Amino acid sequence: MEILKKIVVPVDFEDNTEYLVDYASELARKFDAEMYLIHVIPMGYSLGGEMVVRYSAIKEDEYKSSVEKMMERLVAVTGKDGIRCNGKVFVGDPAEEIVQYVDDVGADMVIISTHGTKGLEKILLGSVTSRVVKRSNCPVLSMNPYKMKK
Repeated sequence: MEILKKIVVPVDFEDNTEYLVDYASELARKFDAEMYLIHVIPMGYSLGGEMVVRYSAIKEDEYKSSVEKMMERLVAVTGKDGIRCNGKVFVGDPAEEIVQYVDDVGADMVIISTHGTKGLEKILLGSVTSRVVKRSNCPVLSMNPYKMKK
C-alpha cells in the first residue's frame, strides 16, 4: 500500500519557507513522493503589511508574474536534490485555494506552516492553517518552522 505519494506544501516566500520546504523534501525523499508547492496571492484582505504594500504598488499581473518567477526558482532548487516537484501560484482566498488544489492533485498529505497571524488579524481573518486542517480531505501536518532545530 502506497501511503504517501503526493505532498502539497503551501509556501509564503517569507523567512520560514526554506525550513518548511527542507522538511517536506526530506519526507518526500523518504517516501519517494512528489511535492506540489503552492502560493496563494490573497485578494480582498491583507495577510501582512508588506504584502499589501508590494501588491498595491504594482499591477496584479506584474506581481503575479514576479511571484511565479520566485516559484520557478524554488521548484528548480528543490528539484536539484532529486525531489520531483511542481509549483503553482493562485490568486484568491488562501485556505480555499489550498484545499481546492489538494483535491485537484489528489494529495495524500499537506505540510503547512503555523507561523501565522496573531491578535485582531487572526480574529478577523482566521488562521489559514486551521482552515486548511478543518477543510482538507487528507491529513495535514502543521509545523512551526521557527521552532525547528537547525
